[in-house]
Amino acid sequence: MNLNISRNRDRLDYVLIYLLLLVSNGYQLSVYSGIIRLLMFLGLIVLLVFCRFGQIAQIKINRLSLLIFTGAVCNIFFTALVNGQGFNQIIISVAFFLSAFMYTIVYDSDGFIEKYIKLMRFLCVFSLILYFAAKLIPQALTWLPVVSNVNGLPAYNAVFSTICINYLIRNQGIFWEPGAYQTFINLAMLFNLFAFKKDRLINLIIFGITIFTTYSTTGYIVALIIILVFVMHSLSKTEREKQRSVLSKVCAAAVLITAGLIVYGSLPDTAKYQVFGKISFYIENGRYSSTSVRIDAFTYPLRQFVARPFFGSGTDRISELALSSGYNMNTNTIVNWFAMFGIFMGISMNCGLYGLCCRLEGKTAVRILLFAAVLLSMSSEDYVRNPSILVFVLYGYHYLERKAAGLQNGAAIIEASAELPKTIQ
Repeated sequence: MNLNISRNRDRLDYVLIYLLLLVSNGYQLSVYSGIIRLLMFLGLIVLLVFCRFGQIAQIKINRLSLLIFTGAVCNIFFTALVNGQGFNQIIISVAFFLSAFMYTIVYDSDGFIEKYIKLMRFLCVFSLILYFAAKLIPQALTWLPVVSNVNGLPAYNAVFSTICINYLIRNQGIFWEPGAYQTFINLAMLFNLFAFKKDRLINLIIFGITIFTTYSTTGYIVALIIILVFVMHSLSKTEREKQRSVLSKVCAAAVLITAGLIVYGSLPDTAKYQVFGKISFYIENGRYSSTSVRIDAFTYPLRQFVARPFFGSGTDRISELALSSGYNMNTNTIVNWFAMFGIFMGISMNCGLYGLCCRLEGKTAVRILLFAAVLLSMSSEDYVRNPSILVFVLYGYHYLERKAAGLQNGAAIIEASAELPKTIQ
């Protein structure tokens, strides 16, 4: 009986985490305005509390993440006041942050991330099946319902993945575009390789193949950084009993990279351009491309932050800047936290991401490299108020608080050990 209850609870947890990803990033949900999304998240909060009501007594609120959440809400109010933003923007921003915070108080950080890895593996396998079906037997997808995104681009919807009806088929899972999908796959791969080590080899293969099918330049670079850091970190371990494990991981990484290079060489020109041609085109011509858009999305908001560093320029002004300057999309999350909300929000959000890396295995240099990979994976999309990213930011403070407590305990043990001889005397 207890086993069945536990299994049902686990299944419910996967559903709730999936809904967080879907409502935050769903391809077909991008058509809905902020107010509609606000109502979706409020409904998700109610569902979350209702489903986990039996565990309310066991909830422990992390003090550091509560402090950051409170500071972020105050920051949102002051930014809106200084920049004359409408009340609806305040409510939408607060609701998005509240949704993320509710997940962090209902789920333990390690428990959430372990389930997240397993869920992403399922979503990757499902999306790969749909991707290869679209490539090999496209007529088999015609029975699926068709949905559209905010730009009116149609896609087949298979619940756990969508596939765009386009000249170039790219794997984007449930997400609004492949560039967003790569962020969440790379996060899962990062946690799996450096923290939660179950099924690392098979997961590495699944995540690697899925990232390859996104044709995301950022995704390729970030995945390569994570794999290379993992290989170097593994090789630095000299214990004999770990050598066989290290060799298998190195071989898997080598096979993935080699296979990727072989497949890339056989791709049509349109696919090759989608991966790296955009960069070379920008370097050679300097004209409009998705690469130039992402560069402008970094430089223009950065200048805006320098002009208004304390409380930022607000979401409305940065959105207007994108339209007036011609790059249209604010895709650099890291700089937009600073530009929209000012220095407190910018530093606190990025510190939370670094806190995530404190959970990872390895020395400080390894964690810094992985932190850079995380920043890069989020530098090409807009996640400023995205609850499925904010939940990881807040979990980062769980790990920072845990690390600080560990240092204090370690110092206390050292101090007690130093005084032990005096006690004996």
